[in-house]
Amino acid sequence: MRFRQSLLCAVLMTGAICSPLFARSDDASRVPHLPGYAAVPVRYGLINRMLLVAMVNGHKATFMVDTGAARSLLDAGFARTFGVKPLGEDSPYGARTDVNGTSAQIGFINHLTAGEMDFGGGPIVINGEYGKERASSFYHRDEIAGVLGADILTRYKAVINCRQRVIFFKLNDSGRLQLARFCASQHFARVPLREEVTRSFTVPASLRGHPIRLIVDTGAPLTLLDQDLVKSLGIPLKPTRVVGAFINSTASAVSLGQFSDLQIGDFRLARQKLTVSELPEFVVELGKVNSAGVLGIDSLVSNRAIIDFEGMNLFLK
Repeated sequence: MRFRQSLLCAVLMTGAICSPLFARSDDASRVPHLPGYAAVPVRYGLINRMLLVAMVNGHKATFMVDTGAARSLLDAGFARTFGVKPLGEDSPYGARTDVNGTSAQIGFINHLTAGEMDFGGGPIVINGEYGKERASSFYHRDEIAGVLGADILTRYKAVINCRQRVIFFKLNDSGRLQLARFCASQHFARVPLREEVTRSFTVPASLRGHPIRLIVDTGAPLTLLDQDLVKSLGIPLKPTRVVGAFINSTASAVSLGQFSDLQIGDFRLARQKLTVSELPEFVVELGKVNSAGVLGIDSLVSNRAIIDFEGMNLFLK
């Protein structure tokens, strides 16, 4: 689940909400190595995008790492350039799939690698109709070819260190990171990560003592809370001139609120300004539970988040 490019551009131009948060930190100066895992570095591009450089059928490509996207995507224009062709009805993966209420073609990548990680071949959703111009201006900045989503991240039990800018992909079934023990020794708070029926990943949270759930979304540049919930708790809001929307939803106004009592699990976030807006139904309705917002990359980086798809935990410090 991601913002449209129109929202991102508006936020960037105002400078009041989204700023270049991620100057390179001292602990991101080298990529560590762990037995049984391939370490792949990431970087932050414009508007706080987590970017990973890969090779698609021998062609260099930049992907946005998006834990809020259930399926990995490749832009139709790049798919044509990289020789990734749509599959037919007789393929074992089918020819089309539903992405946020829109029918999309399925293509097949013969060989995908990133750094030391070899993913081999496999299906990928094509964003836009194959053979036409690039489907969305979302991809133009940073020359993003597509999105690395939850399907690949969970298949290879990825561990994403947002602060150190590295993703560990598991190479085989032998051994397991003792991540919970290590993070406890480093005074991280552990928050259980849960996969919902919509393939979103949520964590328990609370606002003014009111229990909520938030979607952990590295594809969202900002943490965003539900306007109705925030107003019901009597938290004052300041209007902005920013108007934005999620994919396939109508635009809505974005406000700012000052929050000093937002907790993720038992971890209390520092007092800060966060964005508030009316959330579309597909963000709120996750099946058997409701979401009260999105925990975006701004909060994940500032709180040294480690997203662990092997142990299904979020670690914060």
